[in-house]
Order: sequence, then C-alpha cells, then structure tokens
Amino acid sequence: MQVVEAMGHTGYSVSRELSTSEAVISNIRLGKNPPNIQLVREILNKYREIDAGWLLTGEGRMFRGAKQEDEYPKDPNGPSIERIDDKLNEIMALMRKSMAVQVERNVIVDESINALEQQVADLQRNTAASKKGRRNAG
Repeated sequence: MQVVEAMGHTGYSVSRELSTSEAVISNIRLGKNPPNIQLVREILNKYREIDAGWLLTGEGRMFRGAKQEDEYPKDPNGPSIERIDDKLNEIMALMRKSMAVQVERNVIVDESINALEQQVADLQRNTAASKKGRRNAG
C-alpha cells in the first residue's frame, strides 16, 4: 500500500473511502494478505491516477502521467519478461495464501454454525421434553 502513503492517505482514510475495514488495509500493508481483486478494482476506480500496471506488477510508473523523477528509482532497462513473471508468481502465491486462509475461515464458520445448530436442536428437544413433563405432572 505504498501508493496510499505516496498519496498522503492513512490506512483509516483509505478503509473508509473503499468501504472496507482498517484491519484489511493493515494486513495488506504488513504483507499478511494480498488485496483481493474486488479491492484492486475499487482502488483503481477510486484513485484513477494510479497506474493499473504498476499496482498489479510493481513495474513502471506508480501514477499515470507522472514524471519518472517524481517516483521511486526504476530499472533503466525497463521491466523484463522474467521480472514480470516473477511478480505475477508472487501475486499468485499471495492469492493462493489468501484463498487458503479464506477456506480455513469458511471451515471454521461452518463448524461453528453446525455446533450452534446442534445446540439449538438440543435446546428444542429439552424444552419440548420439559413442557411434556409439566403437562404430565399437572
């Protein structure tokens, strides 16, 4: 999220502008999770001055129409196919990691829902038995 800092935004302000949580932005900044494709779209739609190629690969200019000296130092020979492939592989690895985390979260949520459903069913059986016992006693 170095582009956010270069634009003078905080994680909080970006999270509000993109309607996401500050934790999501923080995790991206810390490298814990990559941005998902929806967030990338929202960033590119909200901040039209950001160059999409740079955002996806880290190559080229950070901002559309920016002068080279206004940006971070770049390779004078430009991006090579190998460097682009390396960046794409890094992105794919981060996306796989993100998907694995999301699957793990889904499993935990499913297990929690199943446990809660079981508890509700047990409570319903206990309530029905209790009501039946009161009727028989009364």
